[in-house]
Amino acid sequence: MSASRDRSICLWNTMGTVDNLVVHKVDSHLGWVWDLGIYDDHHFLSCSWDSKVKLWNTGNFAQSSQPIYTFK
Repeated sequence: MSASRDRSICLWNTMGTVDNLVVHKVDSHLGWVWDLGIYDDHHFLSCSWDSKVKLWNTGNFAQSSQPIYTFK
């Protein structure tokens, strides 16, 4: 996974070819995403300049994913 100034989180397939490395890209925050952290085996957290921390499920992370919970 990676996060970016474009406010997105990308899930990568590191075993894929150059044409299909990014599996899913989600516009996740209203500000730059500046950190990602593992919460447990099935969840991760994202932090942004929009002053929010979001909890995500890795098991169903897709382009239409919504966070499980948003902390202000």
